[in-house]
Amino acid sequence: MQENFEDDVHFVWDDFRKELAIFGAHEQEDQKIKYRRQRKKIIDKSKIYCPHAYLILSFSDILNSNQKLRYRRHYLRKVSPNEPDVIILQDIKNLVLYLLTTPVSLQFINFFHLRIVDRLLRALIIYFQSYTQIWEEEIIKKRTAVTKKARNQLARGSRLKKAEEMSALRSIVAREYCELLVGCEESAKYHHMLGGSSIESHGEKDLRIFEAFIQVAYRVVWIALQRKYYNLIEVELHRLLRTDAYNIADRKTGYETNKGMDEEEKFILHGSTILPRRKLLINSPLSYQLLNESNDYRLVSLGLINSESKDPRINYLKNALLADEENLQKLKIKVGILGHPRANYDITLIPIDGENELDREDLWERRRSSLSDKRRKSLSLEQKPLELPDFGDDLELSDVYDLSKVQVVEGKYDKYREEARKKWIKRELNRQSYSSYSDAISIITTTD
Repeated sequence: MQENFEDDVHFVWDDFRKELAIFGAHEQEDQKIKYRRQRKKIIDKSKIYCPHAYLILSFSDILNSNQKLRYRRHYLRKVSPNEPDVIILQDIKNLVLYLLTTPVSLQFINFFHLRIVDRLLRALIIYFQSYTQIWEEEIIKKRTAVTKKARNQLARGSRLKKAEEMSALRSIVAREYCELLVGCEESAKYHHMLGGSSIESHGEKDLRIFEAFIQVAYRVVWIALQRKYYNLIEVELHRLLRTDAYNIADRKTGYETNKGMDEEEKFILHGSTILPRRKLLINSPLSYQLLNESNDYRLVSLGLINSESKDPRINYLKNALLADEENLQKLKIKVGILGHPRANYDITLIPIDGENELDREDLWERRRSSLSDKRRKSLSLEQKPLELPDFGDDLELSDVYDLSKVQVVEGKYDKYREEARKKWIKRELNRQSYSSYSDAISIITTTD
C-alpha cells in the first residue's frame, strides 16, 4: 500500500541518533527550547520573604596572611612577660568573633562577654569532651567489635557508669543554662522580660541573642576540642537547647549523626527519654533534667554557695569549671586546649607539629617571648590528665545548709574580657557605619 507524502517532507539520515529523521525537525525543537528560555527570563522572579535572614551567621574557615596580620595587631590578646602565656577561654572567643563575617548586634557582644556566659561555655567544653570520648569508645569502637563478635552483656556496669557521668555533667550545663533562661543577676537586662521587671516580652530580642549564641557556642567548643567532631557537637548542642523536634543541625545532616544508635547507646549519651507529649511548649532536655530528674545538690550549686566538699568528684568538677586556666595543668585536669601553652599553637589555635610550619611572624613572636627553651619544653610536656573520679561514699547531707552566696570577686582574666568586649563593639560599630543593611525591629529591641 502506497502512502502519499507531501512534497516538502524529506527524510535524512541522522548520524548522531543513528536513525532516519525528518529534515528540519530538530531545528524547530531548538527554536521551541530557546523560546521557553526567553520566556522564563521575562518573568520576574518572586522575592522570598525571610524576615529572620539576619539570624543566619556566616564564618570564615581559614585566614590569609593579611587577615592573620590584622588579627595579631588588633585582636590577639597581649600578655606581659611576667604572666603565663597559656590559652584561655577569651582567646577562643576572640578567634570565633574574628572569623564571624556576619554583623551581629551590640547587645550580643555585651551578652557574650558576661561571666555567666563564660561559665556556660566552660561547662559545655567539659561536657562535650566526655561526650566525644564516649562516642569514640562506646559507639565507634564497639560497633566495629560487635560486627566481629557478640556484645558482652556482663559489661553493662561500665556503661551505666558512663551514663551516670554524662548525667552529672549534663546537670552542670543545665544549671548554667537555666540561669540565663530566667535572667539571673548580670544577665537580667538581656532577658526578654528583663528578669521579671518588665510586663512586656521582647521576643525578637530573645530570638536574636539565642540564635546567635547557639551558632557561636558550638564553634567555641569545636575549637576548644581541637576541631574534632564538628557535626556531632552541633547536633548534640541543638538537641540540648532546641529538643529533637526542632533540631535544625540534625535535619541538615539528613539525620545521619544519630542514625543506627540503639536504646542503650542513647541512654548513655542522652540520658532518659522525655515522654512524647507534644512539640510546642515543652522544656528542652537541659531544663527537663533540672526540673524532673534527681540531681546532686552539690553539682547544681557549684560556685553559688559557700560550701566545702570532700567528695573527689565534686572537687574535680569545681576546679574544672571555676579554676583559672593556668592552674589546670597543675591540677591535672583537661578542659580541651585551655591551659595549654600558646607557643604550641599557631594564631588560629591549630597545634604546631614542628618549627618548619611556623611562619616568620610566629617565629618572631616566639623569639621575643621571655620564656627560655627549657622552660617552654617543660610547659609543652603534657601530664596525663586525671579521669573523672567517682562519687564518695559520704553524701554530705546536713540538717542545716549554708545558703550564703559566694561573693563575686574580680577574676584574674576579667581585664582581658573587658578589653576584648570594647574592641569587638568598636568593630561592629565600624561595620554598621559602612553597611547599608538596616533592621528596624532588631535595633529597637536590642539597644541597651
